[in-house]
Amino acid sequence: MVEKLCLNAVITVDSFQVTKLLHSELNQGRIEQKKTAESLEVKARVKLFSSLKGGKYVFLKRENDLKESQREKLLIMKEASALIKVMHDMKEELVAKGEQQSACMKREGEKTIPTCIPLPLKKALEIYQ
Repeated sequence: MVEKLCLNAVITVDSFQVTKLLHSELNQGRIEQKKTAESLEVKARVKLFSSLKGGKYVFLKRENDLKESQREKLLIMKEASALIKVMHDMKEELVAKGEQQSACMKREGEKTIPTCIPLPLKKALEIYQ
């Protein structure tokens, strides 16, 4: 509809939507690690399960905002699963405070693809860099 009414419109994605999608994927990865633990030997399974239990919000929250007890829980989670460590570290890098990134997307048929940021929007965003 937007493409028909506003031929020159550029669809933008805000950081909330990116963060929401990121958290959904991270949580799915955490759930898959729990499922993977079922196939492990008893000792390894117990270690992984106990580290992930009750860790959803610790995993999704920014590391700088964690309380000391939550930091310890996160450390245990990262030590129990290399995948959890990589996923969390990548999330921290992406949503680091003060380092928001902007991107523009446009529709081509059924797909949404990246496109260049229009100059007026780029200029407007310069104050945030």
